[in-house]
Amino acid sequence: MSRALFLAGRWAQRHILSAYVAQPPRMLRIARPAHGKPVLQTDPTLHFSFARRGTRALLAVAPVPVGIDLEVHRNGWRPQELMAVIGCAAERRRVSALAPAMRPDAVMRCWTAKEACLKASGWGLALPPHRFDVGPLVADATAPAWPLDLPSSRNGGGQSWTVQSLASTAGWSAALAVSALSGTPLRQVWRAWEA
Repeated sequence: MSRALFLAGRWAQRHILSAYVAQPPRMLRIARPAHGKPVLQTDPTLHFSFARRGTRALLAVAPVPVGIDLEVHRNGWRPQELMAVIGCAAERRRVSALAPAMRPDAVMRCWTAKEACLKASGWGLALPPHRFDVGPLVADATAPAWPLDLPSSRNGGGQSWTVQSLASTAGWSAALAVSALSGTPLRQVWRAWEA
């Protein structure tokens, strides 16, 4: 089943990207460097990020670097242990100030926001997540996009980003990080496919 879902996700990704570059999906060339994020060789000015968990997937496409993440809240996971590894001091204080019942969702929002930033910047987990702050969205899913700077990346100097939580159903978290170079809000389009 997981192989079929993986292939379905790749199929959907190629079909959506093909509409942006007006080429058949099979003609797209996607480079997946050992370090850094995938690049559409057909049009390197078009940036994208893909996340899949189970039967759900998200694809972000933008004219500037972008990262997206999607996570499901699993039974038996330990939010405090995850927060101790990924959270900076300010984020840990924000989570501690919440009612205990709200903390697991806050930790998951923090994690998805961090993953989106690490994907967008091309760092991956080479940059420890506790080295930057994803702001008030940790405590409040409806918080506005948060500006942040990441240290100099593998691909050049440091960059400025904005990160925000995306609306998701109970038990799921999603976040989007976009290069501050965009200057204008990006439009969100939601589509659903049955695999």
